[in-house]
Amino acid sequence: RPQTTQPTTTRRTIATPRPVARDNNAWVIPPIECWEPDDGVFYAQMGPTGGKHGYSAITGHVGWGISWFINGLLIPEIHVVRGKTYTFVTEGGNDPSIPAKYHPFYITDDPVGGYEHKTPEERKNVTILLVSTAPGLENLHLRE
Repeated sequence: RPQTTQPTTTRRTIATPRPVARDNNAWVIPPIECWEPDDGVFYAQMGPTGGKHGYSAITGHVGWGISWFINGLLIPEIHVVRGKTYTFVTEGGNDPSIPAKYHPFYITDDPVGGYEHKTPEERKNVTILLVSTAPGLENLHLRE
């Protein structure tokens, strides 16, 4: 009599993308300085990664297929001032079941990103400053 085995189901962990070599042909994206914009409002929208001169070339990391644009700039550094309140208007989608149209917005001290795919141990080393998982307004006040 043949033996049968039940298939096992395992949850597959998605690894954080591995760094790639930095590219000298990367676009130069200027930082948004602490006095820009005057009203302290940042508009965050999803968009393409910018191809071979964009996200991967700028960061040295493999992109997820979509990137954040802040006030029309692809993944800029944002220079901020303690004690000032900034407002982020986020348009990152609202349906997590469609990854191509959903990208939660968060600000951390981690240069790599991919927080939701990190292990609990890796997350302990990341400080989250702002999280927005639905489109709308979020205020970030940097403490003195």
